[in-house]
Amino acid sequence: MYVNFNRSANFLLISISLIVVGCAETPKAPISYNDRSPISFSQTTKPEPSKLSNRLKTAQSHKNTVWERLLSLYSLPEIDNDRVERQLNWYLDHPAYIARIQQRAEPYLHLILDEIEANNIPGELALLPVVESAFIPDAYSKADASGLWQFIPDTGKLYGLEQTSWYDGRRDILDSTSLLQLGQGQCLESH
Repeated sequence: MYVNFNRSANFLLISISLIVVGCAETPKAPISYNDRSPISFSQTTKPEPSKLSNRLKTAQSHKNTVWERLLSLYSLPEIDNDRVERQLNWYLDHPAYIARIQQRAEPYLHLILDEIEANNIPGELALLPVVESAFIPDAYSKADASGLWQFIPDTGKLYGLEQTSWYDGRRDILDSTSLLQLGQGQCLESH
């Protein structure tokens, strides 16, 4: 009983001390306005509609090319079985989910495709994060798999991904995606 009271008293004393210190006013440094140059504003003109529409068309075509680029890298043979057919039908029945996946994939797909092209890996593997993490870079599973590619801790360590209390390389998009070049031969041979 005495130990609990002593701990409670210490906790209360520390809490009050932190509150008092946190509420203390810090002296403000004097602001010197002499060393700053005056700000000038100029009138900006809106871009001409034709130039703007050209930029939008270019952006739209660029957006489409990443998916076209992905399709051009497909090289695995098609698999025809009931399980694959069921999964395909599920995706076809959930277009809103596919739209979310596409939106999440956009920031990462260029990097992934660069690695795939540089290492002559089948393009289908770029879509592995759809199944593994739904392109959520900080996804975490019950089996302790983490990141876009869902590496478990031992696999991450095997391939040299640093894992500390401050940093997890499995969640680092650049580091984990660069492992495609290291593991592609072993992964394809084992599956």
